[in-house]
Amino acid sequence: MIYKNLFINLLVRLIILVCSCMLLAILITQLKNEYYFAASAIVIFIFIQIYLLIRYLNRINHDLSIFFSSISNNEGSLIFPEDQSDTYYQLHKSLNLLINTIKNVKEENEKQRLFLKALIDQADTGIIYFNDNDEVILCNRSLMKMIGIDQIFKLSQLDHKLAGFSSVLKTLDPKIPQVYKGNVNYSPIKSELLQLSCKVSIIKQNGEKNKLVTVHNIVHELENNELESWQKLIKVLTHEITNSVTPINSLTNSLIKYFKKPGSQSLIHSNELDNVIISKTVDGLEAIKETGQGMVDFVKAFRNISTIPNPKTETFRIKEIVQHIINLYKDEYEAQKIDLSYKINPQDMEITADRSHVEMTLINLMNNAKDAFIDISKRKVFINGFINEDGLKFIQIIDNGKGIPEENIDKIFIPFYTTKNTGTGIGLSLSRQLMRLNGGRIHVSSIPSKKTIFSLEF
Repeated sequence: MIYKNLFINLLVRLIILVCSCMLLAILITQLKNEYYFAASAIVIFIFIQIYLLIRYLNRINHDLSIFFSSISNNEGSLIFPEDQSDTYYQLHKSLNLLINTIKNVKEENEKQRLFLKALIDQADTGIIYFNDNDEVILCNRSLMKMIGIDQIFKLSQLDHKLAGFSSVLKTLDPKIPQVYKGNVNYSPIKSELLQLSCKVSIIKQNGEKNKLVTVHNIVHELENNELESWQKLIKVLTHEITNSVTPINSLTNSLIKYFKKPGSQSLIHSNELDNVIISKTVDGLEAIKETGQGMVDFVKAFRNISTIPNPKTETFRIKEIVQHIINLYKDEYEAQKIDLSYKINPQDMEITADRSHVEMTLINLMNNAKDAFIDISKRKVFINGFINEDGLKFIQIIDNGKGIPEENIDKIFIPFYTTKNTGTGIGLSLSRQLMRLNGGRIHVSSIPSKKTIFSLEF
């Protein structure tokens, strides 16, 4: 409607102006003394029409300029007069309608912003959003309370409470969460150890790559997990020591009885000893020796998983180490009629880690896979290397053996836990430690008697 009124108004003015020019041209061609006054009047009329047209357009331009300036400066108080007798009535009415629409949209956006801010502030997880210039766009209350600050504008302000924390946030990789450990001083007499798990997401906005980081203090979770691990470990240690000490006590009591008179504390004479007693004594001492050696081996195994050397990293192809493992186990697997195969995709996939640590981990898993077959005719072990959609690299050992019951899945990585009669229970625990030292992880999933998958993630 507004455009139609403007068009008609301008068209009428142009038609009048053109007609005046044509009339002036006719009078000039028919110029006579009696037409001088009429020609002069038409010239004056034309100038008046041009002036009115320019003023009309300037008024429209002025109103539009004020309108756009108000919008760009977020001023919502502008109101144009709506006088129905005014030529600009429809223009002003439309502009006022647009101003109200924009104001309503802004109010709704502000409500949503305040709601989201309140929602973010109520979150237990710390959240911080900053740009490439290290300017903090948003920081929720949980993170400020966690670190002990009241307000933050620049990322470097975090370093006043946690040394080097801003550098950690700036160098975060979206694919790899990182844990920052440090002490924060809330006051001269109060400080606390924080272990902050940080994850970042890259958000492109207005041509910039801003970072949204979530920060979670996991110190209490780690303490709970550590306590639970110690409880499990103590339970295993108690079980192993009790199993070893009980037969030793029983044998010792039996041996003592051989050398004491029945119903008396006095010792029998040497001439009362016979070959049966001597033989039983020797057998008992041999059993005590074997049990004691078992305890020594147990302590050595415990020492092995607690004194792993630091990794010496190098970059190598996964295919090379997998082929080495295949050659190592080929004959042994063939003897047990186990079909061993592998696939690496891409062929040139590389990882950076301690080669000996990765090899030791694969050997542990291959041994477990070999021992997993009971009453299974078609035995298969498959080694699979690949890169997932997130760019993480995997080596998987897949077998169709007896599998792991669901109730044991969370126990198999506990040191000394084993379901084998001859196992030490340190292989998987050692493998997990080796993977952690090399910045990787080990996962397991199992469907008993169908498929078990151990995955090494780099």
